[in-house]
Amino acid sequence: MAGSCLVLRLGMVDFADAWEYQKTLVRARQEGARGDVLLLSEHPHTYTTGRLGGRENILATDEALRDMGISFYQIDRGGDVTYHGPGQVVGYPVIDLSPLGKDAHEYLRKLERVLIAALGDFGLKAHQESEYTGVWVQDRKIAAMILKKPIAALLACALAASGWAQQPTQPPDADEQVQPRFIW
Repeated sequence: MAGSCLVLRLGMVDFADAWEYQKTLVRARQEGARGDVLLLSEHPHTYTTGRLGGRENILATDEALRDMGISFYQIDRGGDVTYHGPGQVVGYPVIDLSPLGKDAHEYLRKLERVLIAALGDFGLKAHQESEYTGVWVQDRKIAAMILKKPIAALLACALAASGWAQQPTQPPDADEQVQPRFIW
């Protein structure tokens, strides 16, 4: 059906498993074997870094992360350090952008507007910031969006939207584990 998107609610799933499943769906979408899909999940405490980041931006040692039950993954997306954790809804749309003109930035603006409307349904007054990607409630970012390089007309991206149902549970000393520099 044109314009439809299958929504799969995965629940709590390890980041690596969700990432592999997403890559499998991207391949299937490229081959025309599957339509558009939105994966929704939560992850155990996890840090990821993309092509713009590096392990050096996470200040905790590998041993300290293990002791705190925090996983770390270097992945092939843009961005620096991203935290994922319990209570944080993470969406992975795997969609064909060609009906939208393949404009990734316009897609993100539309996605921001959808999130703002959804947050409004929960009584939260959210907004966009013209110079940044994401969604804010007052001065706090509630939704971050990270694009993975589109392949042909396909786009796989991660949308971390904390606070929809509850505040995410931060790992111990979370603020002390990451370099205090983020590119929004």
